[in-house]
Amino acid sequence: MGGNTQVDKEVFVIILAVVLILSGMAMTMNHNPIKLFSDHIDSKIGKAIIYAISSILGYIAGLVGIGGGIFFAPILHLTQVLPVRVIPAFTSFFILANSLSGLAGQIIKNHSVDSSLVKPEYLWLFAAVFLGGQLGSYLGLKLINPNIIRRLTAVLVIYVGCRLLII
Repeated sequence: MGGNTQVDKEVFVIILAVVLILSGMAMTMNHNPIKLFSDHIDSKIGKAIIYAISSILGYIAGLVGIGGGIFFAPILHLTQVLPVRVIPAFTSFFILANSLSGLAGQIIKNHSVDSSLVKPEYLWLFAAVFLGGQLGSYLGLKLINPNIIRRLTAVLVIYVGCRLLII
């Protein structure tokens, strides 16, 4: 539904920027009240809240075309349902699956593979992403404090949101 909603470019950029800033700010929040909620997530009210939040975030993710991974990481950090060191790997896989699904959707929608998607000069991007992912995984698992990972992620997301508003 979100992907089919038409918005002006200016509105789109503002929505995306605000969503990124709020997502980054959520990662800087105190976890204790949210942790209390996550302990009761299996209740009927907890599930209803999760379904409502997931629906809203899914719509917004479709609207701005970011796949939802940018929401997923802060939610996992806030609820602490996974160890901090596991969240980047888990969300990276989630983003990969969404990206491949989106790419497949675009190919199906256009009924052909766009030649700009398979240009040989883009292949170095795959290698860069793979090597960067391996280096990031190693650093995140072995060397960097989990709180620093969370804070750096929050700063990066807030920075990108602010840059969108400034441009």
